[in-house]
Amino acid sequence: MRTHPLPLSVLFAALLPACPKPEPKTDDTSKDTVEDSGWCYGQNPQSTEVSETFTVDAETFQGALSDDGTLTEEACEALCHGAHWEESLIVEIYECRDDGATESGEELIFCHYLQSAYCEGRAHEAVRKQTASAGPTLTAAWLARATHAEASSVGSFLALASELEHHNFSADMVERARAAARDEVAHARMMSAFSRRAGGRRQALEFKAPPRRTLEALATENAVEGCVGETWSALQAHWQSQAAPTPELRTLFRQIAADETRHAELARDLYKLAHARLSDKANKRVESARLAAFERLVASFDTDPVLVETLGLPHKEVAQDLAKRLSNTWTA
Repeated sequence: MRTHPLPLSVLFAALLPACPKPEPKTDDTSKDTVEDSGWCYGQNPQSTEVSETFTVDAETFQGALSDDGTLTEEACEALCHGAHWEESLIVEIYECRDDGATESGEELIFCHYLQSAYCEGRAHEAVRKQTASAGPTLTAAWLARATHAEASSVGSFLALASELEHHNFSADMVERARAAARDEVAHARMMSAFSRRAGGRRQALEFKAPPRRTLEALATENAVEGCVGETWSALQAHWQSQAAPTPELRTLFRQIAADETRHAELARDLYKLAHARLSDKANKRVESARLAAFERLVASFDTDPVLVETLGLPHKEVAQDLAKRLSNTWTA
């Protein structure tokens, strides 16, 4: 198997054209709540069943009751939607009931519902994420979703470290995965500060025990999430470190870019190590998944011009060109 000889930091520098000096001018002003649902390059994102009890104030609850003082199923579901931090995430409500009043007079409404899946950030079977974030502006919603993606990657890397140990990879590889998790903690904290200031809102994460999967399953996920997703995220962060409109944002993305480049190198090294252990047929399946993920990535870009100006994201044509050229550098 042939591999690209250049470190990714050098490769990224060669891929990135000179960025013009940013000139912030768009007024990303508050209108109504907006949503940023991101894009998905993963293989098989899954929606999540959620059981949650919402607290509804007495006036809202009384207003939802029918003339005979009962809470209909339709009215109960409306309370669930209204109490959820971002009701557009609710795909279907399976069960809804009134669980009675609190001592302060508020009503407890139990909801069991299906919530749409999340597809950005490094995914892992042990991490359940959500699909969208919200805020008063597009910029706020993007920052909230980015915070969610960084936070979810913490659990993904910890789960990856556990699986690497299970498959007897070196202590160095295991430690690199754990170090990546520590990086993602810092990223989530930094991004969260920007998100909070902008008014962004994100959903909580759910984690479960790391699965015991085959090496091929692990290698396939790494090819998609690491060799494609994280590698693109690193390249995009390098772009934003030059194109973002404020010194604070450029500093943020410069730190993220450096760390994500190391994470992408980890993914590339894991790809090579797993390739040496797997059969030819298994390697062909892994490579097929990687190629398909790159195709989905290139087809996914549709960045709003507001985000190009407020966050330094590459616009659609630039992103597609960068992703295609990045794909062409892979020589495995």
